Amino acid sequence: MQVRRLPRVFGVFGLAALLTITVMQAPVPRRGTPTPAVALAAAAVSTTHPYSDPVWFPLHVPVRVGCIGDHVNNNGPSTGTNNCAGDHRGYFAMNFNITDPANPHPYVYAAGAGIVIQATRASSACVPTGGRTGGGSEVVIDHGGGIVSVYQHLYSVSVRVGSAVAPRTAIGRAGSTGAPCQRTVKSYLDFQVHRNGGQYLTATSTAINTLRGCAGGSAVNWPAALGRSVYAQAMGSPLPARWVDVPYLTLLNTPSGRSCLPAGTPATPGRMAAPRTSRATTSAGLAWTPVRGANRYEAQIEIWRPSTHSWDAPCSPYITSSCSVGYYPIAGSASRYTLRGLLAGRSYRVRLSAHTAAGWSIASSWRSLIPRPSAPVYHRLRGYAHHVVLIWTAPSLHGTKLSGYQVAISRKTRSGWTRWSYTTTGRTPSHTWTHTRAGARYRVTVRARTNTGVYGPWMARHYRTTARH
Repeated sequence: MQVRRLPRVFGVFGLAALLTITVMQAPVPRRGTPTPAVALAAAAVSTTHPYSDPVWFPLHVPVRVGCIGDHVNNNGPSTGTNNCAGDHRGYFAMNFNITDPANPHPYVYAAGAGIVIQATRASSACVPTGGRTGGGSEVVIDHGGGIVSVYQHLYSVSVRVGSAVAPRTAIGRAGSTGAPCQRTVKSYLDFQVHRNGGQYLTATSTAINTLRGCAGGSAVNWPAALGRSVYAQAMGSPLPARWVDVPYLTLLNTPSGRSCLPAGTPATPGRMAAPRTSRATTSAGLAWTPVRGANRYEAQIEIWRPSTHSWDAPCSPYITSSCSVGYYPIAGSASRYTLRGLLAGRSYRVRLSAHTAAGWSIASSWRSLIPRPSAPVYHRLRGYAHHVVLIWTAPSLHGTKLSGYQVAISRKTRSGWTRWSYTTTGRTPSHTWTHTRAGARYRVTVRARTNTGVYGPWMARHYRTTARH
């Protein structure tokens, strides 16, 4: 089991559509992002419902429990015997040792339906003494909603990036690539599940409570199928067995049958509609139409970084006490949510996913969260014989800087109002239109523009008749 940072996978989750509005210069999608048509063209997985939760045991041969790293404690509870070497606080991983010498490299199956976002093939089988160990050949599968499953130290990989997989899909074979050559266990699987996009092991991994398997055509739950129970120290009530309480080298007689595995994907929600958004200085409001059967939502937010000309996580992933790494869990009963702690004046984008009992939806398209100035506040309008003067109060800029205003004027004629005439002005909150007609009726308005190139709303129109000679 190795603690290391996974490659960046933002931009592929949910198969979201590309950004459809321009912010500064529209950023291009990250390389390797599969579109639904490409990723799912040759797969028996629904393009509308490509995901399910990773709840299925990835092996269908008898195995022994190896290292299980608790996501809270180092090496599991102090009384545990799971023999987890090293410091694994902050993430959860499970090693399953292969026991059959006649079948040292059994197939590894996807724990749920999803899209392969990483398929790495190691250049060598193991790492000599003194070499740097790693995950070896590995596969990472996106299950929607920022949930990914990780399969490391594979002997071989049989899928590629963009492949659509289901629990019946063999993604590779178990092995020991990336592990020390002198390791006593010659073949095993390091299995992990990560939330929040799976980017950072120390911040986003999650404990696995139950994995399902097949026995005689019906599903069984591991580790409860071991027939063990643990007791809460405080309450004394029986609780289902936890993986971190399973002793080291416990045999899991997982049968080879796959008859109870789903052949495809369940009827998860379709792609969510993009949320309605509003932006203030350090917060943003989201609103959406509730999804039937939703038990939770997930909002993913990214910040635009002009220095790298790319979208990125909004804060440092290593500040685990205050950083959500861009994912915000939302209750399933909600239809509104306020994102807080945004940087004043910076541009963000956000999208939503819905989760039901069947799994996650495809994420919505991105919606921009750009700080827009409020409308200027009307102060005074004067109409003289040959000029009109408008004075206003500067609007709130929500952390951005004012670059100027745009004013507009229109004149009333016998056939109606003329077209608006637009003029760009400086930062002075007033403007004078000259060469107006005496005794004519005019309407005027103004809006602000910030240093990010974004205009705010127009001020309410105001009317004035110029003086006669």
